[in-house]
Amino acid sequence: MKKILFFLLTIFSIQSNKYYPDLLLYESEELIKFNTDKADKKKKSKIPTNWGGSTLSQETKNIDGLDQTVYSLSGGAWIEHKKVKLTASKIEILGQDAYKGFLTGQTKVEDSENGINISSSNGTYDKFSETILLNGKTRFYYKDKKNQITKISCPNLSRNMSENITYFSNGVIIENSDFTIYSNSAKFIEKEKLLELEEKPFIFSKDSFIIGERASHKLNDKITEIEGTAFVIRQSLENKKDSEEKEKVITYLTGDKIISIDNEEPSTGLYGSAKLFRKNLEFSSNYIKSIGKSGEKIIAKENVEIFDKDNHSKMSGETLEYNKEKNYTHLTDNSKIEFLSKDNEEVQSTLTAVEIERFGNLKELVSRGDVEINSDKAILNGEFATYFEESEKLVLEGNPSISRDKKKIYCGRIILYPKKNKILLTDGLNASKKK
Repeated sequence: MKKILFFLLTIFSIQSNKYYPDLLLYESEELIKFNTDKADKKKKSKIPTNWGGSTLSQETKNIDGLDQTVYSLSGGAWIEHKKVKLTASKIEILGQDAYKGFLTGQTKVEDSENGINISSSNGTYDKFSETILLNGKTRFYYKDKKNQITKISCPNLSRNMSENITYFSNGVIIENSDFTIYSNSAKFIEKEKLLELEEKPFIFSKDSFIIGERASHKLNDKITEIEGTAFVIRQSLENKKDSEEKEKVITYLTGDKIISIDNEEPSTGLYGSAKLFRKNLEFSSNYIKSIGKSGEKIIAKENVEIFDKDNHSKMSGETLEYNKEKNYTHLTDNSKIEFLSKDNEEVQSTLTAVEIERFGNLKELVSRGDVEINSDKAILNGEFATYFEESEKLVLEGNPSISRDKKKIYCGRIILYPKKNKILLTDGLNASKKK
């Protein structure tokens, strides 16, 4: 030990007289620690850097045409940059100020203040640019405010320690208990806890698959945003028609942008050319928002259209609200129903009204306000109408009338079978010619 001490003192006695680093020897661990807090004031960088290890060697190398002092650390080698600690099996440091470091074997980065730990094979540290470049089998771990851990794996990583931004490249896998993401590259902005992904990332969760041109995800708030022709495939368990038995239902969603929020009040919003497809249903609008884990409430606005293949009808309007628990749909603003043929190819009659309601449990459609029905045979008008889906019968009431061949007939009630193009007038008749 005395020989080692004498050797180290000899080395530092021949350094510049302007600066002598503080040398601490801990015989129990044989730890060598250098503190560069007292660096030359003429230096532009005021960043404090500590470094050390259990063994040290020193040599002079010609780097970029200049002779540089190179310190080689091994056996628990480490560099401390502000509050970030870098460790490796071996570290080569350039200059007493440790303006650059080359880390080899079992490289780790620990930033406890930001909840980040990184492991890799090799790394390069740059003090003045405040960056660490990692190569090899790299693993990045982030712990959020609820102690959920997100792991990011990639071959190459670059972390800017002053801006707290990390860049991942050349094939990235992001995993936590909520999802798995595959992307060619990614960026993590630590202050915002925001992941940004380019180049068509693939996102897998328990019950869904998402793809888009670009994506971002806020880890703490669990908000995912997909842009550029976003596409979602979602699987759910739902009751079979007219049965309590469960079946798997696949739903396809697409739009110019999708925003998904997975917190205490989960929701999914589709923006611009939004479409939803199921086996027996097609739903489109400029904006669709599904609220709740299983879409307990749906809101749609602008160019709303619902194609119900089972009931052979199309509903359209500008504003729609749907309540899953009540199985209730409310459509307003230019609301319309088109009754289709059995093969869903031809429109047999059309109904317009101020508002249209669908009571799913009763299997009834109720239209209110200035109801007008157009068919091949006649035009029907009234104040409200009820369509019974099972019997495919529509009852028009509220001073109803039928116009045909320049005549208008009033009666108490009109019964229409849209699929059969059959009309019955009841409860008194009163005919008049059109003027």
